[in-house]
Amino acid sequence: CSSFAHICPAIQHRVTQNDFENLRLIGRGSFGKVLQVRKKDTGRVYAMKVLRKDHVIKSNAVRHTMAENRVLKMVNHPFIVSLKYV
Repeated sequence: CSSFAHICPAIQHRVTQNDFENLRLIGRGSFGKVLQVRKKDTGRVYAMKVLRKDHVIKSNAVRHTMAENRVLKMVNHPFIVSLKYV
């Protein structure tokens, strides 16, 4: 691969929470919250779900959370939110 990330996806930098600007709180749940965020480099707006790992583990919801992750990665439908970053 060359040194250009747009040519070789394997060398793209890891996306973290610091790559986003928080815009507003959309909602709260038992495991965490959902924020409206803007990706700093592209300006695109996303919903970011932030989970509290300790609550997920205490509630024995790890398998449920991982299943949600797998389903959202596979879905490609205009009326269902797709997973862009983990």
